[in-house]
Amino acid sequence: NLLEATDIATIFLDASLRIRRFTSKATEIFPLAQSDIGRPISHFASTLKDVDLRRYTEEVLNDLSKIDTEVRDYEGKIYRMRVRPFRTVKNVIDGVVITFLDISDLKTLLEKEKRLAAVVEDSNDAITLQDPDGAIIAWNRGAEKMFGFPAAEALGKSTFELVPPEERNKMEKLYAGLKKGGDEPIQLITKRLTRDGGTLPVWLTVTVILDDNDQPEYI
Repeated sequence: NLLEATDIATIFLDASLRIRRFTSKATEIFPLAQSDIGRPISHFASTLKDVDLRRYTEEVLNDLSKIDTEVRDYEGKIYRMRVRPFRTVKNVIDGVVITFLDISDLKTLLEKEKRLAAVVEDSNDAITLQDPDGAIIAWNRGAEKMFGFPAAEALGKSTFELVPPEERNKMEKLYAGLKKGGDEPIQLITKRLTRDGGTLPVWLTVTVILDDNDQPEYI
């Protein structure tokens, strides 16, 4: 029941690589039925692409290593495959356990985030990330070019240090309002200080990123 509840494809093989048991999720990868228990895993073609399962399992049995790798099936799904030695209660190696965790959605999300991060970093627009109090957490190349501060110098500064005195009261009120919630972007014309002491008029767009509890987490 515990194995089924994890919703992870799991196959137990004995030392001769015969099927000992499996979870129902494993049948999405191997065409297994309960009547197949006791048969060698090599008798079954899987949906996996270019995966020599026998090589992996024999390697684990021979040197008691642990294998953790990514594999794909012919439909493009991505799995994290783990192969581990199976030990009895007397600590004797008696087979292998193979698990397949579907990480397709995670990989897609990570690729999207990677592409988005590249767009933000390479943008000619000055893009910064701040906490709700205005402490600067991220500072892209566009911000370096526009304001003159390198990222190493800008990180940790308060955004209010870059606001001219005549604009500071307006910006403090703006951030106080942002803390109260609301995720609609705010746009306004204001000014910022540059590293060389100059004043730069800017068109500012402020967006609040909310956490899971709908509280402001980043600006």
